[in-house]
Amino acid sequence: MRRILALALLILSSPGMVSAKPNLWKRIMHSKWEGVIVIGAVVVATMADAYQTDRALRRCAGCVERSVLLGHHPSTKRIYLTHTALAAGYGTGLFFLRRYERNDADGFHLIPAAGLAIAHGLAARSNTKIRGDRPNAAKD
Repeated sequence: MRRILALALLILSSPGMVSAKPNLWKRIMHSKWEGVIVIGAVVVATMADAYQTDRALRRCAGCVERSVLLGHHPSTKRIYLTHTALAAGYGTGLFFLRRYERNDADGFHLIPAAGLAIAHGLAARSNTKIRGDRPNAAKD
């Protein structure tokens, strides 16, 4: 998961890595596909976080969730509904941020998008480290 996120950020952040054609990066970033790519990366990271959270809580009986939105022992339905609502909110916000961005602030919407994708990617990564054979030491 971390490798995929790193590769996606590398491709999105360095125009020289995409192609030898210098105009390809500008064509991608100013086309309709740029929004799909950016919002898709955030949605994928958010849903990966939901999956790993659900999986970690089912694996470890003594573990608790620390998210204020989910509560200590959320159900699978609550995890997926909350993360789906978050992903929809992120997508809507990034769409309008991209649409109404000033011309001199070209690419500003990539900063919060990258932050959201990295945050949910790291949360999903930390959930993969939880094993069911040991209880969680940091209980509330």
